[in-house]
Amino acid sequence: MLQYDFHFAKLCDLACKARQAQSAKFAPVAQLDRAFDCGSKGLRFESSRAHHLQRKTMNLDKILEKTKNVRLVAASKYVGASEIARLAKLGVSEFGENQVQALAQKKEALNGENLGIKWHFIGTLQSNKINLLIKQRPILWQSCNSLTLAQAVNQRLDYTLPALLEVNAADEASKSGLDKALAVDTYLQIQAECDKIALCGVMSIGAHSDDERKIIRSFEQTFALYESLQKHGANVCSMGMSGDFELAIKCGANMVRLGSILFKNLALR
Repeated sequence: MLQYDFHFAKLCDLACKARQAQSAKFAPVAQLDRAFDCGSKGLRFESSRAHHLQRKTMNLDKILEKTKNVRLVAASKYVGASEIARLAKLGVSEFGENQVQALAQKKEALNGENLGIKWHFIGTLQSNKINLLIKQRPILWQSCNSLTLAQAVNQRLDYTLPALLEVNAADEASKSGLDKALAVDTYLQIQAECDKIALCGVMSIGAHSDDERKIIRSFEQTFALYESLQKHGANVCSMGMSGDFELAIKCGANMVRLGSILFKNLALR
């Protein structure tokens, strides 16, 4: 365990330095007052209260501006087809559903709208829903969280399904996802044994905490895993939701999943 922690610390340090260099090159001037550095405590940002106040006053246009350099997936679990259509007409093209049945129903309802919607599945996949998920042909299955589940899906597929390995980087019992210590080996096993599943990166949920350092640490660890898997074809690092997406982007996310913050602001538009 000590050897693993040492190795992971080195990965996180390298990932953090890489992000610092990338941000220095590409970050907008408006972000300079929130510049971050790397050290034993990870990235440093404004207080949680400052983030809360900023999110509270963030309108839809500002959210879309902040996510323009990453892939934005609108998590549409709690809204209907009409809200999805409204957001799609504003330029958001990728939507994620947590339940296979809901994905099927909303996809069917919007099929004739010509909105160009690309569907993701982002929830826990139950074995009795595998066939229905396959029928929906999502562009990305974000919640592949075990070799056993991957094998079960793979044997029923008749096309190639892009997927992300879901990792429990926060080590929280309430979260699904693979233990990060097993992530690399499992990723490689799925690649070797599941010919119809095209793993292309990792997905995680940030730590559930009021302490930003814990949230940042969970994102840093996910990004370190992502970087270690890039030589194996990983190109998607999906992390960050409504309450922490800005932190996730600063820690390296190139895909975020936003739900309430998008649709509440859509209702006010």
